[in-house]
Amino acid sequence: QPITGTTLTDANVYYPLLSIRLKSTALQGIVLPTFFQVATSDNTNIFYKVVRNATLNGTWQDMPDTNSFTQYSTNATGVLTGGSVIDSGFVIAGGGGTGVRIDKDTVYQLGRSSMGTVSDTITLAAASSIGNKSAIATFTWIEQR
Repeated sequence: QPITGTTLTDANVYYPLLSIRLKSTALQGIVLPTFFQVATSDNTNIFYKVVRNATLNGTWQDMPDTNSFTQYSTNATGVLTGGSVIDSGFVIAGGGGTGVRIDKDTVYQLGRSSMGTVSDTITLAAASSIGNKSAIATFTWIEQR
């Protein structure tokens, strides 16, 4: 996520901040998200959703490590649409520095669809009760080879 964050233009509307997926050349990989963080740059209360297979229009980038199975996107624009919410919650002002641990036994593993030829995506989205806030997010994951 860029340090400048993603602008949450309208109040009470979810915007995609950060998405991850498997590279098309690494669909056999196992990627297990372990932590995430979300906050606004000025410590405003923020609501979040973790969504599987949201509709996204951003571009994807490979991780800097060429051995990584994963791609990420931080530039999807517009309001979050589609997908299945697999977690949601809120972060009270000033509490954005704490990582949210993802239970290792949940459905967070990046899966595949279309007979194993397309990676699922996991998107971290945020909303604020006040418009024009800048939100930031991080994901941490394990790649099993």
